Amino acid sequence: MNRYKKILLVIFAFLCLLYVSGCSLNKDTYRLKQTVIDYVNKNGGESITEIDLSELTLFEWDKAMVFKYPTSAQTIEQCLSVKYEKSLDLVSGIIFVSGDKIIYEERFKSNYKGVDALPPEFFIYHNADINAKPNYRVFDTKDDIFICEKNTSDGYTYYVLKPKY
Repeated sequence: MNRYKKILLVIFAFLCLLYVSGCSLNKDTYRLKQTVIDYVNKNGGESITEIDLSELTLFEWDKAMVFKYPTSAQTIEQCLSVKYEKSLDLVSGIIFVSGDKIIYEERFKSNYKGVDALPPEFFIYHNADINAKPNYRVFDTKDDIFICEKNTSDGYTYYVLKPKY
């Protein structure tokens, strides 16, 4: 192979690598919270927006678990059939699973940092009734319709994501 063909082959391989890496989920920059907020604001910024979670995520998943404090690692393991070893102190969150692997998770503050501090910008709940027990719920791609409420209080905007049903 002459030198010109080798250079073209290297350039082609590099471009293919860039394309493939651009199409894959970048877990360092992807945030479900920000994706939901952007979706709500882009689609009219209504006070209530319906969201099909599987259409909004940038990855394939089988099950998702939304939980709020207190939920144990053991509960997560039992519900999702995966090993979970992270601390869950004072957080709520969502975990996405494909097969027997956790492919994405995101945590959200579930408490305020004092009387004068602003509340978190984003809340996620496991049930339309936010006080329902147990403190978690598992979803699949057939029952993943959520409602996002955009609220403003004293000039501060925050978002509440919870299942429609």
